Amino acid sequence: MAQVEYLQKVGYPVQFSVDYPDRRLSRLSTAFRILLVIPIWIVLTTVSGYVVFTVPSHTYGITYIVTGRYPRALFGFVEGVIRWNVRVTAYTLTLVTDRYPPFQLSS
Repeated sequence: MAQVEYLQKVGYPVQFSVDYPDRRLSRLSTAFRILLVIPIWIVLTTVSGYVVFTVPSHTYGITYIVTGRYPRALFGFVEGVIRWNVRVTAYTLTLVTDRYPPFQLSS
């Protein structure tokens, strides 16, 4: 609790809170969620591992050195992959939402 008070006093730019679910959590539906999300995990791992960190990292570096700016299109792509990853995690691991995460990068 002291850490939260410290961060509020300092003015940390990102604050995140999640309320405890007000519904009964079922073990069977949790196991079923893990089976449902396997195709998403395969695609997300491929996209985030190879496409986001390997290929564009060289493009980011070269573009930043040449222009002095981070490319907006590449920023949007990385942001979309991170959002998608958070939605999948919220659905399967933290059980915050019951909405199945779509195969899309936009919010």
